[in-house]
Amino acid sequence: MYYRYPRYAYILADKIFEYKSRVMENALKIGADVLLSGDDYADEKNSFLSPRMFKNFIYSYLKKTVDIAKKNNRLFIKHTDERIWSILDLIIDTGTDGLHPIEPAAVKRKYGGKICVIGNIDCTIVLPLLSPKEVEEVVKETIAKVAPNGGYILSSSNSIHPGVKPENFKKMVEAARKYGVYPIEKKLIEKYSKKFL
Repeated sequence: MYYRYPRYAYILADKIFEYKSRVMENALKIGADVLLSGDDYADEKNSFLSPRMFKNFIYSYLKKTVDIAKKNNRLFIKHTDERIWSILDLIIDTGTDGLHPIEPAAVKRKYGGKICVIGNIDCTIVLPLLSPKEVEEVVKETIAKVAPNGGYILSSSNSIHPGVKPENFKKMVEAARKYGVYPIEKKLIEKYSKKFL
């Protein structure tokens, strides 16, 4: 549609934004602390749209969505999986406060305090298949690599789906509460920040 019928793409996007903005405003009225938007922009190879097309067809709608949160003194989190590197500057430029989920260390190195990284406890292997002790190790490593200096919220890499072991979810939460308290312990950072599981 973007290539063949761009005019209709804008009409559809206007309708979707109209609906989503009402949903977000209603969420704010009943007390939402944070607004979040889903819809993936990429797959494991690259973003679905080039940066130019993203700027033309998506950017303004994302910016208007972020503005709803800002106008109401709330934070805005964007969820999108996979390889969004080619459009990440544009996403950050909208004023998005948090990004879920993305490879955390690389984002922290490049963008520092411009955006909060969220997620990164793998929900395809770690949470469904590993032992609680292994989950705890992954949580400690993730905290050591990403949490220092703030700007990180630990959670699943995508969702807590039916395949996630309840004991692993519980261990993730317990370990986050135990090791993720600021300031992050220097011993934890020294031990795990350079470790690769």
